[in-house]
Amino acid sequence: MPHTILIVGATGLFGGHCARALIADGGYDVICAGRNRVVLEREFSSRAFVLDRNDLAAVRAALLSFKPFAVLDLAGPFQLYGDEPYAFARAVIEAGAHYIDIADAPVFVGGISALDALAKASNVTALSGASSTPAISSIVVDHLAKGLSEIQTIETAIVPGNRTPRGLSVMKAILSQAGQPFALWRNGRADMVHGWDETTRVTLKVTGMPEVSNRRAALVNTPDVALFPHRYGAKSVLFRAGLELGLFHNALGLASKLVKYRLLKSLLPFSNLFYHAANLGIGFGSNVGGMQVRVLGTANDGRAIERTWDLIAADGNGPKIPTQPVILALRHLAAGKMQSGARQALGLFPLAEMEAQLATIDAKTEIREREVRTVFQRALRDDFNALPEPIRALHSCLSVTKFAGQADVDGGATFVAKVIARVVGFPKTQKAIPVEVNLNANEAQEIWVRIFDGKPFRSVLRQGSDLGEVIERFAALHFTIALKVQDGRLLYPAIGAKLFGILPIPKFLLPVSETSEFVDDQGRFNFDVDISLAPFGQVVRYRGWLKHVIV
Repeated sequence: MPHTILIVGATGLFGGHCARALIADGGYDVICAGRNRVVLEREFSSRAFVLDRNDLAAVRAALLSFKPFAVLDLAGPFQLYGDEPYAFARAVIEAGAHYIDIADAPVFVGGISALDALAKASNVTALSGASSTPAISSIVVDHLAKGLSEIQTIETAIVPGNRTPRGLSVMKAILSQAGQPFALWRNGRADMVHGWDETTRVTLKVTGMPEVSNRRAALVNTPDVALFPHRYGAKSVLFRAGLELGLFHNALGLASKLVKYRLLKSLLPFSNLFYHAANLGIGFGSNVGGMQVRVLGTANDGRAIERTWDLIAADGNGPKIPTQPVILALRHLAAGKMQSGARQALGLFPLAEMEAQLATIDAKTEIREREVRTVFQRALRDDFNALPEPIRALHSCLSVTKFAGQADVDGGATFVAKVIARVVGFPKTQKAIPVEVNLNANEAQEIWVRIFDGKPFRSVLRQGSDLGEVIERFAALHFTIALKVQDGRLLYPAIGAKLFGILPIPKFLLPVSETSEFVDDQGRFNFDVDISLAPFGQVVRYRGWLKHVIV
């Protein structure tokens, strides 16, 4: 006898896809519930049932009548489930049915474990977040993280095609967090950001599928952001989503600023307006979208490795992706392969099994791996390995890393030298002062923020055009430095300079840089930076030591 499955939210975008898939499977008795009688009877006439999930008396009566094996909450938006967000899930569990939802609200997903004792006592399973996030993303990260001793960054992006259908609940979920503050775990600490901030570009490539090129994606708050730092020990966890059409993506970004700067409390009241505006443009763009998960970590041999998993779905199949973990979880429940209890839908299946399920909707995937090298590793090549370990460790960073120590500073010797130092931002004369260095490094560049006794100054380094060269920018001054490894030290002689990176500075005005990094007898990273200008004497000299700060 087939298991009875009750789907709440069957008239919605995701609920409808899931209902049709389970009906086509033929192995379930599917009851499609929702509030819209007309749509229910048109789409699922044989097993349609009008039900408001917020009417608990009606919910309990339906559960008693149908005695479902499992109940799927595919309604949402879960961010708006009110003061008693788990009332529906509790009723399902108390009725002795398994419970699965596709929530992407971090607080809701994170709190489902409050029902764990009840679910175990009822001998049922309750899964929250059986969707793209965190179900699929965690399965992917579990696979990509294998063999990595440390995880620096986990970054996920979802970029749907504009011509794929969209639901009002999805629009409400997006608008409920646009411009709202949330804590993002970045660089080993909580960083307050706002929904739809920091737009970047994402490209997905899967053999045999149309490329998803240069899509915009901005920061959003999902369960990954809250759960992954602890699960994987990652220093940074970022999740982004975007709209294919630049007009729509940027318009939402602009509107989110009204919330960010407290000119509006929320964009949620404008959900219908945004929904209809988006549908007016549905004929533009493409019906191709996808998802990317990128893991940057350290291999056991010390190399920095980046692994990227791309998923592309064409022909408008993107909205079917979030329900595939639900379908797979039902199959496992029916086979008795899941333990009882209430928990987040993390790492439910091996990646191969998840990808096989995704292939049923013609969503294809591909994994790429490459070694990532820092600016200094690329510039020095084999000479990099000749450096002492503390120096190699500092210049191997590929995220934001904090160092702290102590320094002495000697300021400019002449009036002109002091003016130059002030313009560049060099510190003033001080002795035995605390120093902090925040290094934000990636393949392309390193941003150094040095803080001497609470006063910061900043420089940016990138690789130069020749072997051994780096370019360091202090404000408008760009110095070309010919790195040299000598007797265990890293030397930084300046061989050229430009104003604004364009106007060459004459050699007689070229600063003399007697700068080195070395290791002292205590095994600490040491620096000695001495910059002078022939006509005006010493501009600044600062020297001291640093140690890595674990945050």
